[in-house]
Amino acid sequence: MNSNKAMNKLIWLNVAALICFVNCQMPTAAVTAPAEKRNEESITPSDSGNSSSRSSNRSVSSGDSTSAGGGPVIDLTHVLASGIPDFHGHPDAFQYKMLFTIAKDGFADGQISMPEHIGTHVDAPCHFSAGSPSIDEMPAANMVVPCVVIDVRDEARKNPDYCVTAEKISEFEKGGAIPEHSAVLLLTGWSDRWSDPAAYRNPDSAGVMHFPGFTTEAADYLANKRQVNYLGIDTLSLDPGNSKEYGVHHLTLKKGMHLIENLDALDKLPARGATLVCAPLRIKGGTGSPARVFAILP
Repeated sequence: MNSNKAMNKLIWLNVAALICFVNCQMPTAAVTAPAEKRNEESITPSDSGNSSSRSSNRSVSSGDSTSAGGGPVIDLTHVLASGIPDFHGHPDAFQYKMLFTIAKDGFADGQISMPEHIGTHVDAPCHFSAGSPSIDEMPAANMVVPCVVIDVRDEARKNPDYCVTAEKISEFEKGGAIPEHSAVLLLTGWSDRWSDPAAYRNPDSAGVMHFPGFTTEAADYLANKRQVNYLGIDTLSLDPGNSKEYGVHHLTLKKGMHLIENLDALDKLPARGATLVCAPLRIKGGTGSPARVFAILP
């Protein structure tokens, strides 16, 4: 118990220092490195076990590539823009409209319109469990947790309907038990399809989507045996694309967990040792929210 408290204190100190560091560095970064330049610069975690080449739009900018504690910071968030993949297939689910411009009004301001469950986002318990907490009730203490990454890219390449099993998780735990109150992130490689919404949704001729997910048995093990706070994935849903019952959502959200969907750049994280920071918008009564999600490497 004492070691857990010490670890939580260390994590929070590191995140607080990171926020201060980024706030202090932002003006300098804006002057010394244009956005286009920063987006081309990437970092490579040492011996992550999940490394592979990534396009420049998924690279980490030099302005936030290292935390105050020295660990690299990896952004796991897709950019919100018109035309990004949507679970229901709507091409313009996210819309941004400029209302005021500097040239005309002396300042710039815009308006966004979007569903709660768009882009990299978090599902609140009330998304599938009536009367359960909404996204604004998510405790801030739960937004910073240790995370593990389970790599199933080989399985997903062979079978788009692949679902991670409890046996696969037991195999992963031969390297050490998954810690309580952590986030378990499933690396399927599906984020490589993000720029092609049709390939990302991967529907068949009947309109049934096909992408990887979790089995309910795996989710039950992680929820009840390991008491984790989050499940996360780099697809549209924790349940596989062809699911009709959404068993993973029902099981985990009823237990009060939070789910993160449409993650990016999970291949940049080590299998163990990183700290996840997940900050959704505090929408009153919301069933979910887009979130800025990033990881601090050890």
